[in-house]
Amino acid sequence: ADDSGAFEEANQARPPQAFRAIGATYEAIGIFDRAAYYYEEYAKRAPNAPDALGALESAAAFRFGLDETALAISDIEQIVKTHARSSPKRVAQVVLALASHHAKRKDWERTRKVLSTHRNLFDAAPIDLQLRAHALLARAGARRADEYAWVRASYRAEQLDAQFDRSEIAREFLADMVFGVNAQR
Repeated sequence: ADDSGAFEEANQARPPQAFRAIGATYEAIGIFDRAAYYYEEYAKRAPNAPDALGALESAAAFRFGLDETALAISDIEQIVKTHARSSPKRVAQVVLALASHHAKRKDWERTRKVLSTHRNLFDAAPIDLQLRAHALLARAGARRADEYAWVRASYRAEQLDAQFDRSEIAREFLADMVFGVNAQR
């Protein structure tokens, strides 16, 4: 017998926090697809709850781990839509993680698109996230043989490095990201 209707009816009666608790239980026992589902449901039912962003971050991470990329991207789109104004730094970190995911798979067009589409998030982000985003954009531009995008992103990364007070960490990071791209071109 198909009891999916009864299951959905029981879910409708649950308070939103129950979905968070059920997701945490599934996470604790290692059933990550169900944990992701319940975290997503929690975030849908209580999008402004203090821990809704964390629930969606966990769901996206599980979806990536389960190779359910389309669902992970959907979670990230929901994060951007719902939380970009209230938590811009965390949302910028999530978007950078998505761009890095595409870069690891050598999908440079998607990497570029993610970073370009959400450029405004990085403009307001801490300097380290700005550096990482622009360096990754430079790398994507170099791989696409798009000289203009590469030069623009490299120049922006160098400007950010100057703002970063030429610290040793920034110099090493910039050298690795930008000059590493030069060596690979």
